[in-house]
Amino acid sequence: MPRPAPASSGQLVSAFSVFVWLRFSGSLSSVGESHERERLEVFGATLRRRRLEAGLSLRALARQLGLSGHSGLVDYESGRRLLPADLLSACEEVFGDTAGELRRLWQAVHVRRAQSVTPEHSAPPARAVPFPADLADFAGRDWELAELESLLDHRSGQAPSLIVISGPPGAGKTSIAVHLAHRLAGRYPDALLYVDLRGTARPPLDPVAALGRLLHGSGVRAAAIPAERDDRSALLRAELYSRRALLLLDDAADEDQVRPLLPAGARNTVVITSRSPLAGLESAHHLSLTGLRSPAAVELFAAIVGAARVLAEPAAAAEIVRHCGLLPLAIRIAAARLAQWPAASLDLRYQWESMRELGEHGLTLARELGDTQQEIFALNCLGLALRELGRFAEAAGCSERALTLAMANGDEMEQATSHYRLGATLIALDRAAEAVPHLETAIHLNGKHHQHWDEASSINRLALALRALGRYPEAVAGHEQAIAIFESIGAVRSTGLARTRLGFALSDTGRHTDAAGHHLALAHFRDGHDEWGQALARYGLGITATALGKPTEAAEHLRLSALLFKNQNDPLRQARAIELVATLHDAGSDRDAQTPNRGGAREGERDGFDRPDGTDGEFRG
Repeated sequence: MPRPAPASSGQLVSAFSVFVWLRFSGSLSSVGESHERERLEVFGATLRRRRLEAGLSLRALARQLGLSGHSGLVDYESGRRLLPADLLSACEEVFGDTAGELRRLWQAVHVRRAQSVTPEHSAPPARAVPFPADLADFAGRDWELAELESLLDHRSGQAPSLIVISGPPGAGKTSIAVHLAHRLAGRYPDALLYVDLRGTARPPLDPVAALGRLLHGSGVRAAAIPAERDDRSALLRAELYSRRALLLLDDAADEDQVRPLLPAGARNTVVITSRSPLAGLESAHHLSLTGLRSPAAVELFAAIVGAARVLAEPAAAAEIVRHCGLLPLAIRIAAARLAQWPAASLDLRYQWESMRELGEHGLTLARELGDTQQEIFALNCLGLALRELGRFAEAAGCSERALTLAMANGDEMEQATSHYRLGATLIALDRAAEAVPHLETAIHLNGKHHQHWDEASSINRLALALRALGRYPEAVAGHEQAIAIFESIGAVRSTGLARTRLGFALSDTGRHTDAAGHHLALAHFRDGHDEWGQALARYGLGITATALGKPTEAAEHLRLSALLFKNQNDPLRQARAIELVATLHDAGSDRDAQTPNRGGAREGERDGFDRPDGTDGEFRG
């Protein structure tokens, strides 16, 4: 299979290979799923590419634009903020962008933000605030859409219909909400309102500002909008009470942010997306999203990368969507990257090696340009590739350098990511004692910034380190804490994966019966058609059955585990399961044939039995 064409110097930092996506770079936990933010990400990446193609560092570009510093440019390139119009024109001049590439992308964001200003308050409905564009290839959520539409078809009572769509980053909360809103738009001719609440940003959008946007979109002239939050909230309820209005409140932080924005009319419908379940909202219908089912995930991947490539390498395609956690956003990004390289193989081993090569070039380029932010990014990508290639010592070195730079930058979220990655790699190097303080710091920083997904992932990883150190009761407590967090944010698959880890930890303490109960988390994976998760759980059941003196039952679980790992193109884990079946066969019912799991944290970190990938945020390098 021929290699893809080499990337230009301007592309190396922004396109390291298939797995430098939002999930694995750690940015998925801090970047929301709204379409506006996705457009901001695309604009920022293009701005960065054009700067690098021009051979300019951030400081050099700042000087040419007449800026006093370059910190604002970091925000523009990362997609945190939109470049102002005057700087856009200046950048076009600096880059010689005669084709208007930057301006087209800039306008795609800016137009969606524009809201009409009604000069006078009038009884007829104002021009609706436009929803983000629907996805042409939206797929895989037929059952959920049918459930929500049926709910609205059979609505009753005098209160507004309230729908909360929650789930982990990348699950497609905004996509399904926007798709639903477009399908329902005809039912609500009086007002269609949309606000991005920026719940994953720091700080989130203030309810006072959100109310101002909703009132503005409802037709209230600016001079008539009161200053106080309670007054604005009362006015919004009065404005919408008798109107057929649909409100889409995207990326809510918590109940306190949302409550002031809720209308009161029976003809009103509110759709809210949030990482949090928002369980405190009374009378809401809750829909918790997880990953797609495997067939739908592969179908989505094929729609973007091309059906012929998936048919040529079906096992590799299945492995890619599994590594994406079956999450729509991660799958879209992965497929988009691969679509740019039509000659490249889908094989992950090849992609990791390609990523390592590109990572080294990107690191050199970032250093030459004096771009610290990109150097951190390059180090993280290179470390991820090295770790997946089994070169743990080199990967640890990359993580250490990335951490040093992140601490110098003062970016606590980058620090949290680097602490986590370094801790995970140190466990693989049998240096669990050194990993503990790094993982504890990652837990603290993620908790401080309300990154619950990453917090739970870090707790899970710390529990692995504690197991390797023989601190089994603490490890059990850690896994239980992680499970509680995953359950609170509706992360079903991650909960199942964490329960299998808890099962291994309980086996360490001799609580084999309890361990078997947690390995029955298999149901979580069956619900999602996740064969890799089923294989891991079956492996755990085989271990516990062996320890309980049930060799026949153990062999059955392990054989099925081996078959499932084979189906997932996972020969290493398949061989491990087969080896244990052979051990049982050779030993018969001899209790000496038990396969102790003590010390399995480090071993699992190398062979993957104790390292779920993708969905719980832990497969991040």
